Amino acid sequence: MTSGCLSEIQDGTSVFIDANVFIYHSSGPTVLSPACSAFLERIENGALRGVTSTIVLIEVLHRLMILEAVGTLGLTPRDALRYLKEHPQQARGLVAHQGVTQNIRQIGVEIVALGLADIERSHEVK
Repeated sequence: MTSGCLSEIQDGTSVFIDANVFIYHSSGPTVLSPACSAFLERIENGALRGVTSTIVLIEVLHRLMILEAVGTLGLTPRDALRYLKEHPQQARGLVAHQGVTQNIRQIGVEIVALGLADIERSHEVK
């Protein structure tokens, strides 16, 4: 993804949003954060219709929890998951990432549950 790709989407378009857009928007400054934030702002302003799935939200929450553990507990990304599995009390203390789902809903992104039929139909999209 380049920052130009998101800005080139025409107004009025419906767009399925995968996890990385939310993660770059929520996780702090990166090269892609401004483009992702501007894209989500277009959804919030009604220029685009954004749709994501419950599966994507689970991935976003998981990845942001790991990033939170890295920042809060001083872990490396490589060691964070293992550490949290071994120290569940520490994992329960990580709560900053939990507000992301509410933020996504407030932006106006529609959240849908996908079933097997949806996944099979996705093979037809070119």
